[in-house]
Formats: sequence, C-alpha cells, structure tokens
Amino acid sequence: MHASETAPLFSYQRSTAEIMSPAVEVGGVEWQKPERVMVPAHASGLERRPSWDGGGRMTTCVPLLGDGLDVSSRHFPEEVVMRLVSKIALVVSLSSTAPAVLAGAHTWDVWEVFSNADGTVQFVEIRETGGGAFETGIGGHAMIAMPSGTSFTIPAGVASPTGFKSYLIATSGFVGLPGAPTPNAIESDGFLFTLTDTSMQYNPYDTATWTAGSLPLDGVHSLQRTGVGGALAVAVNSPTNYAGQSGAINVIPGVPGLTVSKLAADGSSLSIAFNTATCGDAYDHQILFGQKSGLPAAIGGTFTLLGGACDIGTASPYTWNATPTAADGSGLIWFVVVGEDNAGKEGLWGRQTGNVERSGPGTNGASNVCSAANKDLNGTCGN
Repeated sequence: MHASETAPLFSYQRSTAEIMSPAVEVGGVEWQKPERVMVPAHASGLERRPSWDGGGRMTTCVPLLGDGLDVSSRHFPEEVVMRLVSKIALVVSLSSTAPAVLAGAHTWDVWEVFSNADGTVQFVEIRETGGGAFETGIGGHAMIAMPSGTSFTIPAGVASPTGFKSYLIATSGFVGLPGAPTPNAIESDGFLFTLTDTSMQYNPYDTATWTAGSLPLDGVHSLQRTGVGGALAVAVNSPTNYAGQSGAINVIPGVPGLTVSKLAADGSSLSIAFNTATCGDAYDHQILFGQKSGLPAAIGGTFTLLGGACDIGTASPYTWNATPTAADGSGLIWFVVVGEDNAGKEGLWGRQTGNVERSGPGTNGASNVCSAANKDLNGTCGN
C-alpha cells in the first residue's frame, strides 16, 4: 500500500462457531454469532502472517468495500478479532445504559419584576416558556441584577413536569402580605437597586431589560413580559409560584398620619386614623375604594371605583364597619381617604411614581362618588 492510500476496511470470514460461543449476552442484548466483523487494516496489534492451510486458526482477509487494493496476503489472528468484537460489544453496552432524558434549564425567561419604593418588598418571577416537561435543572443558576451586579443563586431544581410553570423569588417583606402567594425562594431585601438597575438576568439564558426610572415603585404595578421574548410593560402585579398559586399585592406607600388597624380578624371592620391637622380646608371626608380590576393598567391611568363611604366627618379615628368585598375574585380592595371642601370638591388622592396625581373618571380626576364631580388639585389633604 502506498503512503497516500487510505486504509481499507476488511471482512474477517471464518466459521462462526470458532469466533463466538452461542447465545452471548452483553448489556442485556443477545448477540447473534456474526458471519463478518469489520476491523480497520491499521488496527493496533494486528499481525500479518502467511495463511495456514487447515490449521483452524488463520483465514484469508478480503476487502469489504471493494477498493481495488490487493489485500489477499493480509491475515489476522483469531484472538485479535475476538478482542475487537469484545470492544464493539462494550461500546454498545455503554450506550444502551445512557439516560434517555437529561434535565434542561434553558427555556426559562424572566417574566415579572416588582419592587416597592424602599426595596423591602420585591419579587422576580421566571417562567418556563417552551412547554417542556423536563426543564427541571434551574438549581445553581444565578439571577443577576445589573449594573449593580447583585446576584441570587436558585437553591435547587424543580420537579417535572415544568411546562409553562412559574418560579417565584421574593424578599422576606413579601411573605405573608395579603394576596401574596408563597415564594419558592427568599432573596435579601434590596436585591434589586430600584433607581439604577436596568436589567435582570436568568444566567446565562435570558435577560429582561428596562430603562432607568421605568420600574414602577408605587406598590401596585410591576414590569411584565408581553409574551415570549417580548418587551416589558407596566401592569398590575400578578406574582405566581411553582404550585400555580397567583395573586396581587398592594403596598402603596403609607401617608404620615394615616394608620389602619383591623377590628375583626377577617378585615370586615377597620379602624382608620387620618391626619386632620394639615387639612384645614377639609369640610368633610370620604373613603373611596375599588378592587384589583379597577386599578389602572399603567401609571397615570384612571382608577375605576366600586363606591365610597361618604361623609365620615372630621373626627379621627373612624370605624369602618362592613368593609366591601372584591367582586372580581381577587380578594384585593384598595381605598383612599380624601377631604372635601365646603363647595363639594374632593381633595387630592395622593401621588404615585413620577409625581403623578392619582385620578378617577370625573373632572380633574374626581371619583364621581359621594356626589363629588370635581377635584381641587391645589388642596393639601388626601391620604
């Protein structure tokens, strides 16, 4: 053979009873006695000897691929062929024991990001977006906020099936809030730098980004994916955990002088103390309330109300009996205490992210509840 020739493949022809014993089982597979075994001509340890006539130990090798080379004088000892057969069987045995399914982790996306103003209540929700049942290997992957670089490592994987499920990571301040599902993992307070961070990464597979200052801090809204691979948009928060429990929280910043205490364990009766000292223009007060579905979809949008507790006076605290129940099934009721001047105009409702006054459907953002069809935007009251 010339140095430039490619080494051919050969067929070893011999009585099968002399090559392998009957009914050999390897790796749980019964191997039939082969008539031909393919070996490379340049295999390590092959001997080249003249053929033996009738010796029962040598036989002639002939080309398998018909490459036209003269190989009639190339002969291999039977023990070499048996060694090669054993190696082939071992490879098949190892491949037959390989696991059929490997745990994945690459189809999870950062789905929702939430924080209140001081960072004590935050959550990040990731979601499996490919429908895969075995994307269980999220344990050990880091959630990284940028540019601060703060990170949180997911402590463990999840059970199958995973298709379209969510995994919820939250601060301890989130735990136990009304409407809050149980988080799957707890992160430290202030994990997300609310004023400077502009992205959240599920490392290394997905990153959700936003512009500086666009993360809502009003205690109600969050940034959420509009779809798989989509941009983030402002919407009412809707945290969901791996068990499929979903909810909504309301951590609107409190106003100095406004405190609420439960008089009944189920919240059906509340004691509401409000600031009267700075409301010199308040002739009366109203409690305006709504439910989750009445919250605006975006900052600056209109609040839709369920009703109000009218003419509660100027004495604080006020006992609010038979508080309303959410009709949309959310279990969430929001409310605001506003003043009213002697002309029947409402006072301010308070400001949200971006120093934007909260507004109802009436003139200047009035509620149209309790006979108030206009709002005084220059007043000092509103809690």
